[in-house]
Amino acid sequence: AKSLLRMMSNNEMLVDNLLEQIEMRNNNNNGDIETDKKIKNLIQELTDNESATSSASSSSSASASLSTPSDFDALLGYYNVSCTLTARPNDNPVGGKWTRNGSTYSTGGANKNKPKLWVIRRTLQHLLPKRENSSIPNAVAQAINVIRLDLLFGWIPVWIVLRGDAVPLDQDTDNYDDDDKKSPALVPGLSSRAVRAYFDRPRIAFGKRLVFSFGPTSSVVLVAPY
Repeated sequence: AKSLLRMMSNNEMLVDNLLEQIEMRNNNNNGDIETDKKIKNLIQELTDNESATSSASSSSSASASLSTPSDFDALLGYYNVSCTLTARPNDNPVGGKWTRNGSTYSTGGANKNKPKLWVIRRTLQHLLPKRENSSIPNAVAQAINVIRLDLLFGWIPVWIVLRGDAVPLDQDTDNYDDDDKKSPALVPGLSSRAVRAYFDRPRIAFGKRLVFSFGPTSSVVLVAPY
């Protein structure tokens, strides 16, 4: 018990350090290689600590079981995306094509310093209680992705919202009859709080009056390692 308490206290210090590094990165125009390395190392240390804590907790019980809805209660909330780090420069897990190279100006070649049609103002990723009328029986929450951008140099505000039902990976068994939505094989090496979010078609709002759905449905794996 004492070792678990010490680990929890250490995690709090790691989180504080992580937030400081992220703030430095954001203040330095998305930081540098050294700052990104520190952030990745802190995230890995938090993940390792969480794995050790989970192992210690599960060893005290007779057997390990599937995840339950209560395992995800602590994750529910409204979240601002403060930092994204990817293995490849053109990847972006927050918004995909909408936020790729989402600064005010293009970044290289003939398009360098050329104004873009839209500017990303904010990105949000929420995890909210599941819908009472959800058609997916194993859903434990709703995943909500939100992108706020300005179109045509700020003349038109645009909101893009993706809403999906989040299903624990260890219980994700063909929730749909549609061939396009069949569940793939489980991804190894993830924590018990990993889910697959089945997103509806994106909802797009131009200002306050024009709102419509556009694009295909989709699904992604989301994990909160600590």
